[in-house]
Amino acid sequence: MSLSLRPFTKREIPALKAWFHNQEEVLLWAGAGLQYPIRDSDLKDLIKAHRGAAPVHEIWTIIDAESATIGHLQIWYSQRLRQATIGRLAIAPKHRGLGLALPLVKHAIDKAFSRPEINRIELRVYDHNTAAIAAYNRAGFVLEGTRRQSTPIGDMFWSTNIMSILRDEYVGFDKRTEGE
Repeated sequence: MSLSLRPFTKREIPALKAWFHNQEEVLLWAGAGLQYPIRDSDLKDLIKAHRGAAPVHEIWTIIDAESATIGHLQIWYSQRLRQATIGRLAIAPKHRGLGLALPLVKHAIDKAFSRPEINRIELRVYDHNTAAIAAYNRAGFVLEGTRRQSTPIGDMFWSTNIMSILRDEYVGFDKRTEGE
């Protein structure tokens, strides 16, 4: 499947919000930075941060060859640290279970490493999100550690895995996945 990125726009806010039906789903996708129900103003603020020639934050819609929305992702950049953070990667509900996780992660990696100064990409994922962790592992991300009981939700706490991939590991990823 041919996938590409386009900037996330205000007109896509209602569709993205419809992907999440409760606080647990929003927390799993967005971390503690967004609450349910997601406010339009919060997403509009993210869109504003995407503006400019070299934004520090990017917010993307992932589309297929027919321009159908397949997913969503965000990338934060630190010039000083020469790293990017991938976050808020989600697959549209009607496209889940179709084997799109690895191609979406690869698009996120491609986008982040398209900036030549970026040497490292990291992400955070809750340790019970096994499907996402499997996709990140297949893409070459390495578990660096776990922040135990880092996020309260109701009477429970979720633990957060920190994973990363380095530019020289990414070159190996491309060679490992040829023909897939």
